[in-house]
Amino acid sequence: MFMDAIHALAQQPLTREEEEAYTDAVLLAQRQCHPYMKHIVQPIAPEKARRYLHSLQDRGHRLLRYVQEARVELKDYKGIQFTNLIRTLRPHVIYEFGAGGSTCLFAELLQENHRRYGVRGELHSFEQSEDYYQRMSSAFPDDLRPYITWHQCETQYVWKGPYRALSYKKPDLVHRVVDLVYVDGPDHIYGVEHFKKYPFFNSDLIDLVERGVTVGRAVNDVRW
Repeated sequence: MFMDAIHALAQQPLTREEEEAYTDAVLLAQRQCHPYMKHIVQPIAPEKARRYLHSLQDRGHRLLRYVQEARVELKDYKGIQFTNLIRTLRPHVIYEFGAGGSTCLFAELLQENHRRYGVRGELHSFEQSEDYYQRMSSAFPDDLRPYITWHQCETQYVWKGPYRALSYKKPDLVHRVVDLVYVDGPDHIYGVEHFKKYPFFNSDLIDLVERGVTVGRAVNDVRW
């Protein structure tokens, strides 16, 4: 039924605002393919990511086991970006929309901040896939479980003004301040063809702000 609703809503003509957003997205994708990224940044990322991995308490072995057992991926740029970010921010509350390899990394770094600085952070991870959720939650390291609350949620696809928006059906949450929001779900939107077929953006961040939540920092991962 949900996919039928997506098809019905997606079949409606693009609004002028969506056409403009599509054009901007294409330009952004072209800038991300700049030769500097391809020839300078990408070749050095794996070695830098390994150094960050080895800086974890057990040199990253627990994180690597989780990635293998849960059959998820942790890309090099995420390992670099989030290790820097969480060590600097020392957040009390993180919301992650779309779970994966980053989920365990977040928990690792929250435990590290707790041990080093006494900052007891908590991660709320939202995921719609039953299979994905079961794989990740069953493989999650036991001593990191106190730092995470899983939310398996359905998704919703609705108009937000002149734009079509996909988001999680979030439960009523008690946090009025969220230090870090990471948007990597509920669905990947890679490539302009997919955007044209299913035009939507993720509105979970907007939903939080509309509820009166103060968001300290937000990261949006590879999506329109």
